[in-house]
Amino acid sequence: MNPQQPQLNDISGLADYGLRFAVIWPWVLGGVICLLVLLWAIRWWIKRPKPTKVAATVTPDKPIDLATRLAGELHSLIVSEPFDRPDREHFYFMLSRILRGYIELRAGISASDFTITELKQYLSRSSLPLDDKEWSLMWDFLKRADLVKFAERSATAEQARQDLEKIKELCSLLKPRVLVDQEVVVR
Repeated sequence: MNPQQPQLNDISGLADYGLRFAVIWPWVLGGVICLLVLLWAIRWWIKRPKPTKVAATVTPDKPIDLATRLAGELHSLIVSEPFDRPDREHFYFMLSRILRGYIELRAGISASDFTITELKQYLSRSSLPLDDKEWSLMWDFLKRADLVKFAERSATAEQARQDLEKIKELCSLLKPRVLVDQEVVVR
């Protein structure tokens, strides 16, 4: 035998490390239980009662209801004293919104979503029952209202009262076709 040559041993059987089924089965059972609990939790998460989403259904107002509401707002609009900047802006915002609402009812377009320039493009003289004087009065008012609302232009209480009367006249001409023969009841 050469001392530099490795020594070969015979193959022996399996080594006994002392692990028996009695030691392993609690671990296997615990793993199966954890797996079942995890699967149950996933199933519960998927099938849990979810909060119901209530779709916000907006039903458009009937023209009569909307015209009645607009007429009520127009009737209740007053010029308060002192007519300071927040009052001016609120007054002209409401008066402009009411006029645009009547335009929407009469012409069938969304006048509140348009600037004055865009509104002029979409409206034709035939879509509104206004003569030349009333037509220019409407555009002059919308321009003035935008200046008061957005450019902080001053307006007196007397000017606001005059505008209110002019817009009441315009709105009476712009009643929707279904209301031309009926009187709008203000509640």
